[in-house]
Formats: sequence, C-alpha cells, structure tokens
Amino acid sequence: MSDGTSFCPGPVSRRSFMEIGGAACGLGLAGLLEAKAKSVPVGQSGKDTSVIFVWLPGGPPHMEMYDMKPEAPKEYRGPFMPIKTNVPGIEVCELLPQHAKIADKFNIIRSIHHGFANHPDGHRRFLTGRKPSTPGTGTFVNDTPCVGSMASAAMDGVRKTQGLPNYIVLGDRRVKKVDTFSFGSAYLGSHRHPFRVSADPTASDFKIENVTLERMMANRLGERNTLLN
Repeated sequence: MSDGTSFCPGPVSRRSFMEIGGAACGLGLAGLLEAKAKSVPVGQSGKDTSVIFVWLPGGPPHMEMYDMKPEAPKEYRGPFMPIKTNVPGIEVCELLPQHAKIADKFNIIRSIHHGFANHPDGHRRFLTGRKPSTPGTGTFVNDTPCVGSMASAAMDGVRKTQGLPNYIVLGDRRVKKVDTFSFGSAYLGSHRHPFRVSADPTASDFKIENVTLERMMANRLGERNTLLN
C-alpha cells in the first residue's frame, strides 16, 4: 500500500492499517517456527507457508512510532511523547493508544537500518539484502533480485499448491513498472518478476490484467470458433 487508497476488501487504507493492523508487523519468527514445528506430526511434512509483506513507502518515521527519544536533544528526538504498552519496558508513540494495548502481539525490530539518504537506495538495500552497486543514481531498478524473486526461484518444484504464482505484488494503480518500488528480479530474469495486480479489488469493474480476454479479443475468438464449427 503506497497511498491512502484501499486495495483490500474491508476497506483497509494505509491509515486504517496503522490503526487496526499493527499486529501484522510481526509475530516473532522464533514463536512462529516453534508453533509450526509443534503442529506437524513426527515424520510428516508441514504445509506451505505464505508471507504477506506490507511495504509502506512514505510511512511515518521510527521517531514518531517506536523510538521517540524524549530525553535526547531536540535535533534528535521526535515531536511526540511515548506511552506505556501492555508489555513492561516497551513504549510506543502517544498517537498509538490502541497499538499499545497489543504490544504482546508484535515484535519491534530495532537493528534494521541503512546508511543511504534517499528512497531509491534505501528501497534497494532493504528489499534485496545487498548494498546497491550504483548508489546515488536515483533509480529504483534492482541490480540484485528482490527477496520475493529469490523466494520464487527457491520454491520451484517445492510448492505443493499449484496454479498460483510464487510471487505476487498488489501494487499502486498508478505504478506501471515492476521496478518502481524495487520489486524486480534483476539477473534472475523477467520470469522471476512478480505477478502484478494493480487494479482495486473493491471496484465494481475489478479485473486482473492478462488473465481475462479483453472484450474485443473475446469477440474475435468467438467468431473464429464459429468458423471452425
């Protein structure tokens, strides 16, 4: 979700996601893996795991959410004050009172950072796990694959569920290129690009591109079938 437009039934905008969906920011990985392992009988393989990763370009900075630094000089602290949560020792911004009530349902990762002062390089660093080879150029185009493309390649021949793409991106309707937010596959090839769904699922005329025939093409196909019959 890259703007305030809703892309999920509900509807859920970026603002409402931050209000009610903060728990999605992280079940602890250790807890997830432990729960998954315990749910699988000995000698049997587990079910496929799907991951929903919400990327918020232009989202609020950490100093306005989880790291207000109220004791720091004004040049470094956030403009808001921290409040306590239902987990001792964890504080969040005063603008997130509902979020504070569910602190036992999410993890805050404080060790992720990068040293770039612009969005394109930050996107590429975070979404690929590697430093851009061409920093400062202002491009979002990956020079190494996005983690989604790497997962797609790793899932070949492993995934049990057939008929669905390994890597799907629900993007902004204004975005026409897969590399606008550094979701591209780089040297893995275009077949590792994500399957993009850029339309609004809540719209009455919702349609996934390249899955259904355009009306003109459908009419032509019908005419050709008539000739064959």
